[in-house]
Amino acid sequence: MDTPLVVGIVGAGGKSTLLHRLAREAAALGWRVIATTTTHMWVHQWRTLGEAKLAPTLEVARREARQLLPGGILALAHTLEPSANKVRGLPPQWVDALAPEADVVLVEADGARGKPLKAPAAHEPVLPSTCALVILVAGWTGLGRPLHPDYVHRADRFARLSGLPLHAAVTPEAVSHVLSHPQGWLQHCPPGARVVVMVNQVDDVGSLPAARRMASTLLQAPSIDEVVLTTLHATDPVWEVYGRVGAVVLAAGAGTRFGGPKQIALWRGHPLIVHVLNAVAQASVDYIVIVLGAHRSRVRDVIARWQREHPDVTLRVVENTRWLEGQSTSVRLGVAALPGVSAAVFPLADQPRISANLVDALIATHRRTLAPAVVPRYDGQPGAPVLFDRALFPDLQSLSGDVGGRRVWQAHADHVVWVDWPEPHAARDVDTPQDLEALDGG
Repeated sequence: MDTPLVVGIVGAGGKSTLLHRLAREAAALGWRVIATTTTHMWVHQWRTLGEAKLAPTLEVARREARQLLPGGILALAHTLEPSANKVRGLPPQWVDALAPEADVVLVEADGARGKPLKAPAAHEPVLPSTCALVILVAGWTGLGRPLHPDYVHRADRFARLSGLPLHAAVTPEAVSHVLSHPQGWLQHCPPGARVVVMVNQVDDVGSLPAARRMASTLLQAPSIDEVVLTTLHATDPVWEVYGRVGAVVLAAGAGTRFGGPKQIALWRGHPLIVHVLNAVAQASVDYIVIVLGAHRSRVRDVIARWQREHPDVTLRVVENTRWLEGQSTSVRLGVAALPGVSAAVFPLADQPRISANLVDALIATHRRTLAPAVVPRYDGQPGAPVLFDRALFPDLQSLSGDVGGRRVWQAHADHVVWVDWPEPHAARDVDTPQDLEALDGG
């Protein structure tokens, strides 16, 4: 790994289990791992992390870290506190200084006294300034329980930050309020750090529908980038990963074979692009980008009318002045216009029979698999729209000429996940007036 990754783990309901699991998995990849805490840790947890060493000074910590070999785990603590059966962790500034000596540094940055939920004290979490990823752990078993010290560490503070009365049942909205509150779990988060909430202890399939609703609620907080539903004690611990999803509607073509702007040709009383926008807006899409090129003034007028009827949809229109150079120019512009999304689906403006159900099926498949690309198949043949994970965004932005995303997913064909869609008519696009007339057939 070229740049060391510093990960802060905070919250309640599985932090120590996550720390141990991440350390083992990173070491299995051959990475040099430093695991520590900036607060306190039970002695037995520290000793089972890896090669446990005390570092009373930064110089000692550096010396130990420089002996770390690939695939090794160094568990560092500052001092032993035998009376409490705990170790005191490293100052956060030491973690910053030690980061270049490892590939991954894992830091448990607060305590929860074994409760599934908590509210942070004013000084928590204690995160190093180099922390690039913050994982907020919340225990699912605390949901629905009374807001009481038996289940929530610092219940009084949780009540104040969430607005939920003491002894009331803890709700996903209350957890979200504590997460996003200026004095909540992110109050000392380094600027620019990626924030992932891990909802742990989702131990059975029956809990998934409610956990999914919680994930959607948590993602309403702008500070949260992704939500992961987990059961950490399982061999395969991740159920699903929820992130924001964008849609890039490609609508820049001239419609030469159609004889004009097919994007606004009427089908069943509405322009083709309106059918596409309706499907995308009804799906689990958070942000829509429309790329215009030829006929952009006329198409923009149609979109403006649609926007007035859908004021709650977040939509941005970008104009491609280089559309004659091919579809790749629209793909590049669309990706560049997306905010921080985890994935994006690419519907075509002339594919009016796609449905919200199809788009949601692609998104749900990506949540379960995190595949680099999710591609629908109609009667065994690949088609549009394709969903791309953000890991492939650089590949999309490197396209040139009159090519689209197909070239990218084909380059990763061994890792593509397919969605066999039972409605082959959804694949139909419109290139000619005859295609438009045939849309109602089948």
